[in-house]
Amino acid sequence: MHELIEEECGTPPNDNDMTTITEMRTIRLFGDVNNEMDYAIWAGLRLLESDSITEPITILLNSPGGGIYSMCSVIDAIELCSCPVRIIGTGMVMSAAVPILAAGEPGFRFIAPRTRLLLHPPRIVIAGISKNAEIALKETKILHKMYKDCLLKTTKMDSVLINQYVDNMQDNYFSATTSVKLGIADKVLRSMP
Repeated sequence: MHELIEEECGTPPNDNDMTTITEMRTIRLFGDVNNEMDYAIWAGLRLLESDSITEPITILLNSPGGGIYSMCSVIDAIELCSCPVRIIGTGMVMSAAVPILAAGEPGFRFIAPRTRLLLHPPRIVIAGISKNAEIALKETKILHKMYKDCLLKTTKMDSVLINQYVDNMQDNYFSATTSVKLGIADKVLRSMP
């Protein structure tokens, strides 16, 4: 399994990384939400799940966001994992990373005090022949609805509030405290869990 993580991520995990993954049951999700990250999350969760299905797994999350397809894949991996998955947001949890934080085990979605969050409408560029542009626009609308549905399912926000933040054509930044009020996270950390 370690070789698969190395092969897919392009950077070989050193002994310290493997100690973190297996002994501390912690996976780092730092950087863009993309195919490499979602593969590393799937592989890490499966590896730790094979060690114990009852011990919790911690994901450390610091991300500027990324692709909705990869976001959905990471959320699926978290939801399908037999182990409780707690998530600690730190630094920045933006765009596609917000529903990932919210997908953690209820009661175990933590956020560091100085973390900043961002919700905004999807950013798209559609080019090409008109028929393909129509198809791409239709898919974008489906992905946009999936994004909002993820937030609706896992937070305290209702559809009116989600639409206010995600359909208003501007960036919406939040503090750690506000993320708890919105139900994206459960608790602002005062010490490590």
